[in-house]
Amino acid sequence: MSERQNKIIEMQILEQDLSSVQNNLQTIDQQLAEIDFIKSNLDEFSNLKKNSESLIALANGIFAKGEITDNKMLFVNVGANTLVKKSVSETKSLLDEQCNELEKYRDETSKQLNKITLKIDEIRQSLMRTKE
Repeated sequence: MSERQNKIIEMQILEQDLSSVQNNLQTIDQQLAEIDFIKSNLDEFSNLKKNSESLIALANGIFAKGEITDNKMLFVNVGANTLVKKSVSETKSLLDEQCNELEKYRDETSKQLNKITLKIDEIRQSLMRTKE
């Protein structure tokens, strides 16, 4: 196999990696947006009056009518189907921590994306020079 063919194959592999990294970034952005949405909902929840009726989400698009007896405390799944009682502010702090971790991961992933893009450009330029 010629050096040119090797570079073409390498570029194709890098383009697949690039697509995968772009998908990861999109997923991270969706998770960050979801956390912002949840934090906004927590603000609204804490402003509800006690004993007020509300729709309670059971699943995506499925709700039950319920009564809010405590608008200050929540039950948070911390893994392994374990629920822990937390205040709204503690829950928001937990979400902020998740957000910070996601932001770090997003930065690392963006750097990875830039490296792959630069390498692809390098190979393209090299292929163009050898073509002439």
